Amino acid sequence: LLLLLLFSSFVVVVYCFGKEFEQSRSRMSSVEAIINPKLAADGLRAEDGVDDMTHISSIDVDGINTNLRVRFNRDDIYTYSGTILIAVNPYKQLPIYEKDTLERYVGKPIGKERPHIFATAEAAFNNVKNSDVNQSCLISGESGSGKTETTKFILQYLCASSSSSST
Repeated sequence: LLLLLLFSSFVVVVYCFGKEFEQSRSRMSSVEAIINPKLAADGLRAEDGVDDMTHISSIDVDGINTNLRVRFNRDDIYTYSGTILIAVNPYKQLPIYEKDTLERYVGKPIGKERPHIFATAEAAFNNVKNSDVNQSCLISGESGSGKTETTKFILQYLCASSSSSST
């Protein structure tokens, strides 16, 4: 909720509950960056627009804003913060919801591709298939932040991926 207070009406926060979201990804952790500052200098700085903000060695409110701004300026509107996906509304059409993009996320765990709502939807879908346990996605943001569009993208992904899978 801290992020919602910082970024006003253009940020959507998506958090899905399931075991896949809690598993660690095969990336360098913030602790490793502190132990080896050269690694942090090689790409774990907010100024570089890091995919997952938990991998930034020194993070504060300015670092969060900087990281999201850098990524936004590159049209990288999705950023992880651990198990949470942060989406910054670009207020324009981006070619990141096409069929070929959707297919890149099918069957892949979170962290194998760039941050995207399709990765979150895939993880939730896989948890339903593999564990037979209900999943929930919490989509939060202020008015105009893109919650409805985010929901549509999750449904788009689930419809496309479930048509080729039996559940």
